[in-house]
Amino acid sequence: MQLTVGLPDGTQIVVEAEPTDTIYAFQAKLKRKCGFVPDVRMPDGKVIYGASFDAVVDREYMLRQLAMEDKVGTQISPGGTGLLSLGNTCYMNATLQCLFAIKPLQEFFLSRQYQQDVAVENELGLQGQLAHSYHELLSRRQSGTFEAINPTIFQCTLGSHPRYQHFLNSDQHDALEFVKCFLDCLHEDLNVARGKQKSTKSDAKLVGDPQAIAALECKDEWMENNCSRPASLFYGLKRMQMTCQTCERSTVKFDMFDSITLPLWETEQTIHLTESLAKCSNGHVSAHCKSCQQSTSTGMEVGIWDQPPVLILQLCRYSLGESLDQIRGNLLGEAGDHHWIKALVDFPEELDLAPYLVHDHPPDAALYDLFGVVNYHGELAEGGHYTSYVKAGEGEISQREWYCFDDARVSKIEPETIVSSAAYLLFYQRRAASLPSDIKCEGESLPSAIKCEGESPPSDIKCEGESPPSDIKCDGEEKVQRKHNRGKKKKKKK
Repeated sequence: MQLTVGLPDGTQIVVEAEPTDTIYAFQAKLKRKCGFVPDVRMPDGKVIYGASFDAVVDREYMLRQLAMEDKVGTQISPGGTGLLSLGNTCYMNATLQCLFAIKPLQEFFLSRQYQQDVAVENELGLQGQLAHSYHELLSRRQSGTFEAINPTIFQCTLGSHPRYQHFLNSDQHDALEFVKCFLDCLHEDLNVARGKQKSTKSDAKLVGDPQAIAALECKDEWMENNCSRPASLFYGLKRMQMTCQTCERSTVKFDMFDSITLPLWETEQTIHLTESLAKCSNGHVSAHCKSCQQSTSTGMEVGIWDQPPVLILQLCRYSLGESLDQIRGNLLGEAGDHHWIKALVDFPEELDLAPYLVHDHPPDAALYDLFGVVNYHGELAEGGHYTSYVKAGEGEISQREWYCFDDARVSKIEPETIVSSAAYLLFYQRRAASLPSDIKCEGESLPSAIKCEGESPPSDIKCEGESPPSDIKCDGEEKVQRKHNRGKKKKKKK
């Protein structure tokens, strides 16, 4: 885009600028244009002196000057406001619309409660910049003024993190990768963990249940360094029980998760969601048993110990053996022997997780309501497009109506249309789910990803509070989802 800036002598110059330009990149463009770094008057009248250009201009201010304007209009859909496309950013727009529909998260930001938790000293995040940017985006969306808003500042803020710079380009990206990266960075921006949390082990010992003790130890280990109110919505605890087929010895391991990846297969018949959940919950892997010292087939059962308030299910429509780079290549249309599984998955608006819970829970705690679906349309080799179906509006989920969000376009749809072969991510919310009014880092579970892992059985019951391993394994097959381990990283304090 072209940015017209004024010089102190009254003349004006036009500089080609991009929303992704850093301060130094823009400074270099000015120097090439004028032969030196001039004093510049920005569109809002602010004068920036060339001698101290990079010291005066902060990144957010520059992005505001470069951002496209929001689309003002009177035909605002009752379902909400659209998001302008910045190129191939449909993966981001579709996912954000689902997150916007989470009322507890929305209220937490719109009420500015999040400001109390900004972790300005946490070097793993952006010291609150992403949290502020998300609040601004959400506030503009809720203003009722715009048909569609521009997410440039939000995108560039997330991309300013060294781990997430690839979101700054105009390439297509995987929607699940985006939501994981965004929630991870948002969590670190608001991570109030201080390395000191009340231990729950003594309470567990009173129960006399070794698995309960192991589960609470896993939570304690994680909570020592991870605790945020938004994150408390998305993370739960899974239990993996492995049984050697030779000596019949069973071992148990606990881990955190922030999503469940469900395997799909090519078929002309409709796959029911319960079938895929069952396939993910039970399977066999090849492993070395430390008890009988035999390499043998090991039965593995994966169950949910603590269910999260918001559950994200991925319908895995690409080969489970592909790495993250290969997946990105598929989305970019690069050559290769890849295909997108187009099987129709029938998923309910009301999901009962009771058959997959392996711990005592209240009768209604297993009921979830569907409120968001991210769809991927097209072939991997030819490129595709993301849209989302969201139950938008006020009130409880059951009182809202379904809308289709296609970047800036918003339209009402009938409930019968939400189930299709394009469905990729499903967003469910547990009934009566809410944020805690105060965070004390006591016994709450936070982050990783449920992966139906074919790991070697541990020698005895133990809990490893690690963050997401680098792979997801369903029935012995491997798919790299994200190489990111933050469970052992400590926050640095000044």
